[in-house]
Amino acid sequence: MDTFRVLTRLIAAAVLMSGANALSITTQPPWFQGYWIENDLTTSTLSCATSETFLTYLHYATCCDTALVATGLCLPATECLGHILTKQGGSTSNCGSSYSCATIDIFQTSPVGGQIPITNVVCATGWSAYTIFQDLPTTTSTSSSSTPTASSVTSTTPFSKGSSPAATPTPTPTPHSSSKAWVAGAVIGPLAITIALGVFGFWIGRRRAKATALEAVPRYNPVSKSQAGTSESRWSPYPLYELESDER
Repeated sequence: MDTFRVLTRLIAAAVLMSGANALSITTQPPWFQGYWIENDLTTSTLSCATSETFLTYLHYATCCDTALVATGLCLPATECLGHILTKQGGSTSNCGSSYSCATIDIFQTSPVGGQIPITNVVCATGWSAYTIFQDLPTTTSTSSSSTPTASSVTSTTPFSKGSSPAATPTPTPTPHSSSKAWVAGAVIGPLAITIALGVFGFWIGRRRAKATALEAVPRYNPVSKSQAGTSESRWSPYPLYELESDER
């Protein structure tokens, strides 16, 4: 019974940790990708289309139609060679000869330091925003424009599928939050579930072991002494044997 209580508390803790991680989601709109810091230290916002959600999976990210987020069809591109995007799982799509590959590294903040970026692999034309940040450094000023203002940048939402240049990159199953929350959710959630399942398995094993031990205990059945020549009955842990008479 104590083991069952421990299991219940572990499951409750896992739920609470998942809820705490959900509360760490930023207040940015779901299509927000990050801020691009230009050479003059002014910044511009990089976003998916407003009908899309910016999603991440491990170290990759993409944009996906919000209506498709729950379907599991939003897979990120993991590499791009020539005009061909390769998505997670191995499927490919052709961007078209008018577009070239671009890799956008998304960091939590500047300076980068030892941060590991989340990568958005896309097809684009004249792209310049190769490094963007989730949070703005205090030394930069923010541009009122929602798109990068450098003349070399011709599109704010590069596309990751060859169906239409207007479409933005196709993203992955995890809704946008701060990058620290993405990493915490990916690690803490599965770990808590694994611990809970381990305790549950241990509890089941204990119950089965006890049941096996009980089955192994000898059963004492009433044996009638009438088999040995009397009408009385008693309890005996040993079988009674009837002696054969030796008549000679």
